[in-house]
Amino acid sequence: MADTWEAIEQDLEEVFGYRDDERPQERAHSYIKQRQVMRGFNDTALQVAATDMCRRAYEAGRAEALAGMPEIQGVAADLTEASGKLLNLALELRGTGGAR
Repeated sequence: MADTWEAIEQDLEEVFGYRDDERPQERAHSYIKQRQVMRGFNDTALQVAATDMCRRAYEAGRAEALAGMPEIQGVAADLTEASGKLLNLALELRGTGGAR
């Protein structure tokens, strides 16, 4: 199920809003655990939570834009398929073999 703007805003408030009972870092750790977000070795919890929310907002906006333009949906599917084929060709040229 796609994210809604309201759900993302609620998560922003939950993690970054002012509260006396818990620090933002602790709330970011809870967010990461709840949403099962992957973290890199040097990533902070706040950084990962913010980046994930940005990604979710981008995806929500993209889905909203595509829903308003049905003629674009087919083009997007074609571009996705073409990019997969190009990636496989690049891997074959490199000699690592592509996923077929």
